[in-house]
Amino acid sequence: TEGGYIADILSRIALGNPAISIKLVNNGTVVMHTPGNNDLLSTVFSIYGRDISSNLIKIDYEENNIRITGFAGKPEIARSNRNHQSIFVNGRYVKSKIVTSAIDEAYKTVLMKNKYAFAIINININPSLVDVNVHPAKIEVRFSNEQDMFRIIYTSIYGALMGKPLVRNIETTGRVNPVDESSLKVTATGNEYEGPISSAQDKETTFNTRFAGNPESAESNRFQDLF
Repeated sequence: TEGGYIADILSRIALGNPAISIKLVNNGTVVMHTPGNNDLLSTVFSIYGRDISSNLIKIDYEENNIRITGFAGKPEIARSNRNHQSIFVNGRYVKSKIVTSAIDEAYKTVLMKNKYAFAIINININPSLVDVNVHPAKIEVRFSNEQDMFRIIYTSIYGALMGKPLVRNIETTGRVNPVDESSLKVTATGNEYEGPISSAQDKETTFNTRFAGNPESAESNRFQDLF
């Protein structure tokens, strides 16, 4: 049990410091050995393996001098708990309900119920805007403007997800019942998302109009409801 705790915290330290090589040996067996080449994807591969590292979408977003970097996992590598979510503030591993809520909200339309996304979120922010004295162990943090932070985290993840195809192409052979091909199409190009939508939705809706450009949109209203 203690070995598991040690492996977990060292993996978080490695993800937050990809320029440092970390090696963990337990009872003569190498449990983890990161390359230390300052490449986060290589670090993810050394910790979680090929299945995870090959299904990640890069995040790189900046707003109001707050930069969000890291990776968002595709829906197919989602897990039944949050153990594969790592949040860092200025390189330090932390826990934040605001950030985890923003992750859940960004994945709300692409994950099944009781599934949690794989995510590595690095938040680079002015230290004066973060309160690290919420918990004695200093693992929990509070942001000076949590509503803005929620929106920025959501925007960075949602924008990354909608900029990439989220499902594999499916090829069929043999006889199949005729269907409306448009109802099966789920693609993402730039900021535009096309997919199966109800008659109540506008097919021309883009990310900008759903959130950033339309303060009265459903996405924007949902943020207000959360606060």
